[in-house]
Amino acid sequence: QKGDRLSISELSRLADVSRTTLYFTLKGLIQRGIVKKYQWGRRPVYGVISNEEIVSRTLLIAKKFGDTSREHQKIVPIEGTEIIIHRGERPLRRVLLNLFSNHKKERIRAIQPTISGTKGLQQFGEKFVRQINDSVKRNHLVIDAILHEDFLDFIGRASKEWLKSYIGRTASITLIPNNLFNYNADLIIFKDRAIFARYDVLLAIEIKNEEIVHLIAELFETVKIFGKIADINEIIKRELERRGKTR
Repeated sequence: QKGDRLSISELSRLADVSRTTLYFTLKGLIQRGIVKKYQWGRRPVYGVISNEEIVSRTLLIAKKFGDTSREHQKIVPIEGTEIIIHRGERPLRRVLLNLFSNHKKERIRAIQPTISGTKGLQQFGEKFVRQINDSVKRNHLVIDAILHEDFLDFIGRASKEWLKSYIGRTASITLIPNNLFNYNADLIIFKDRAIFARYDVLLAIEIKNEEIVHLIAELFETVKIFGKIADINEIIKRELERRGKTR
């Protein structure tokens, strides 16, 4: 099935670049294992591997370097690279809170599919989300997030306290179709590291490698082409005003 895989023509039209440029770009991404080439009828189509597949691949590498059963397993396969595997609810809480608390005046990119965000909220609760948002505002972090279009429906069901915690954040939100990147995993990109997180199995993989982080950040920017910018602060303010009027 073609699914969310795209042909060269479709990619060229969406990205507004020539087919020749795309061929060279896709060749490099395929060699790095980030993009896969498929056959759909007589035409080749291309798709980005899922967050879950990246997590699985990283775990396979991790098993070669040590026991991954500990709460925080540090792996240093080569110079300039550090991989840390965090397992369990407390370690995940700790690493996420520490990262958002210790980074300041920085742009943080994130891809959060609805299914993953819902699992995270169920697992950690609204209080944890408010703590993260407090750190974001206190440390003047800019959140650049890719979310599904049905996130707007979630806003309509969210608690008033949860919504208020988002007001005042500097954020750029891109909404993409619900069928794209519909995986149960989050991706968070800081300046010096990237985090892949699966809240349903309480697992996070932290990667510190300059080239890898830059590559993931550029892929993030590519994904944004498929979405539309939304003013999340304004949307939440309107929702809070609507609730006030319906009282």
